[in-house]
Amino acid sequence: MHLVHPINEEHCKLFVGRAVCVVKNDGSRHIGILSGLEKGRLVLNDRPGAAGIDDEDAGKTSIKKNKTKSKNKSEKAEVSASQLPPSPYRPVPFRPYGERVAVDLSSVALLFPVFL
Repeated sequence: MHLVHPINEEHCKLFVGRAVCVVKNDGSRHIGILSGLEKGRLVLNDRPGAAGIDDEDAGKTSIKKNKTKSKNKSEKAEVSASQLPPSPYRPVPFRPYGERVAVDLSSVALLFPVFL
């Protein structure tokens, strides 16, 4: 077992993209893929392409309108996949370690990579 010490952004960046175990000061544990660091927090299990999304912004969606070049130049609204009703045929993302977790660096007691 390789313990990451001291726990700061410089040392944690070396383990981005690897499976890690984070033990907080209160004894709770989180195991997942270290996706990155943002605003003094360790981010585990982030979705690809979702960089820069805060925890508060994760549930918000928007409707984009694109103008199409046709003879009558009508506007069409594109609806994102999150606004569609649930469907049993839509693919579900595979997240073996669970949902996105953001942990403050100040609350981390231990951090070590998990070698599988």
